[in-house]
Amino acid sequence: MKYLPRSNAKPTVDEAPPPEQRRDSCDRAIHKVGNLLLALMDHLVSKAKAKYERTKQIEASDERPASWGSKPRFYENWDAAFNRDITDEQRFWIEYSDENGEVTEREIRPISIHLIRESYIVYIKSLCYLRREMRTFRSDRILSARNLKTNRSIIDLGQYLRSRY
Repeated sequence: MKYLPRSNAKPTVDEAPPPEQRRDSCDRAIHKVGNLLLALMDHLVSKAKAKYERTKQIEASDERPASWGSKPRFYENWDAAFNRDITDEQRFWIEYSDENGEVTEREIRPISIHLIRESYIVYIKSLCYLRREMRTFRSDRILSARNLKTNRSIIDLGQYLRSRY
């Protein structure tokens, strides 16, 4: 679009276009703006469709960007969704309070996690190195946890494990 230089002189009444001509020029300007908006919307819709198609292709393959996190899980039934095996051998140090309020420090290796639908409490079935046998821990009774491999503190071990398995 080419802009004409402004003149400092104000238009006189004789130079003003008649009302019909002004109305026509306004209608043309509105028509141009409408066409530009339609073209912009078509462009945005085509970009959104292309992004959606690309996302579907990526989700179908294993080439997911790291920012997406792990591939979403789809389970066949409720039992598979709420009971998951833990495949790697991570060890955690926990401070655990039993039902009587007695606090013990333990080193555990989670084997599986179970979620009870009614209470949303995560039960962590683990190998307990203090007792040297399999034990089940309620995640709401774990006062603190730390990953022994990375030495990082974990706020809620149950949710941490659920998000990874």
